[in-house]
Amino acid sequence: MSALFLYDWGSPDAEVPLMGLTVLRDADAAIVIDDRAPGVVIATWFGEPTLELVDRYFDWHAVFVDGVRKARGRFVLITDTFATARPSPSARKRIAERTEALGPDLQELTIGSYLVVENALIRGVITALAWLHAPLAETVPVGSPALAIGAALRDLDAAGIPRPANLSPGTYNRPARP
Repeated sequence: MSALFLYDWGSPDAEVPLMGLTVLRDADAAIVIDDRAPGVVIATWFGEPTLELVDRYFDWHAVFVDGVRKARGRFVLITDTFATARPSPSARKRIAERTEALGPDLQELTIGSYLVVENALIRGVITALAWLHAPLAETVPVGSPALAIGAALRDLDAAGIPRPANLSPGTYNRPARP
C-alpha cells in the first residue's frame, strides 16, 4: 500500500487515513484504488476479478472504512467497471460476503455509492436487480466517471463535507491498466 496521509474532513477530530494511489494485482486482473481526493474513493477494476483480488480489495477497504469509522467521517465510493470482465459466481458471492463483513454501519459511513457502467443495457439490468437485491439498492449505476464524480461532489455538499480541491468531473482521468 502507499504511504499513509491524514486529512481533516471538516471536523476537528475527523482525521481519516488516506492511502493515496494503490494498485492491487492478481493474475490478469487488477484494481487501482484512488483515495487522494478526500471524501471520495474511486476503485477502477480491470480484467476478471479473482477471489484473491477481491480479498485484497476488501482488505484495503476494511482498513479505509475502519479509519473513517474511527474519525467519525463519511465518504463516497465510485466503482468504475469500464475495463472489468464479469465476475464468476464465486467472486460475486465473495464480494457480497466481504461487503457485509464491513459492518452494519457501512451505509451510514457511505454517503453515496456509484457504479460506472458504460453500457446502457447493463445499467438497466443493474437497476432492475437492485429492486430484488437490497445491497444493490444503495448503489447508483451511472454512465461515466464524470457523472459519478459530479454526483459524489453533490453528495459531499449535501453532507456538509468540503469538496476536495483535486477532483472535478472535467479533469479526472482514468488510470491506465496496470
